Amino acid sequence: MMIEKITTLLSKSKKILAAVGLVFLAFLILDFNNRVEELFRLSAERDAMATQVAVLQKTEQALETQIAYANSDAAAEKWAREEAFMARPGDHPIIMLPDPNYTPIPTPVVEPSPVVMDNWQVWGMLFFGN
Repeated sequence: MMIEKITTLLSKSKKILAAVGLVFLAFLILDFNNRVEELFRLSAERDAMATQVAVLQKTEQALETQIAYANSDAAAEKWAREEAFMARPGDHPIIMLPDPNYTPIPTPVVEPSPVVMDNWQVWGMLFFGN
């Protein structure tokens, strides 16, 4: 009789331990699932940041190239000749003169006529927008 009580007590405690173990295992699986989701989210964020860093590095390289060209003698000479119309010693600048028989065609200027509105129309536009 005593042995039966001990065996039933042991079998009940095994069942309780098995149930507690299953609950603990379920919590571990749920925690693992949350960690995997976070891993995927952080991996996607890392990839997006890596792409953004690559784009910014390319932009930096392009800007450094532009700065190097802007500080070069070639850029200064190009600006001086094309925009400032400067010439080097020994150059013979050519100034193009228009044909004496050429008469420019006048471009007509269209002046818009003002729209005269009544006071009630002005107030209507102010309040209603039309």
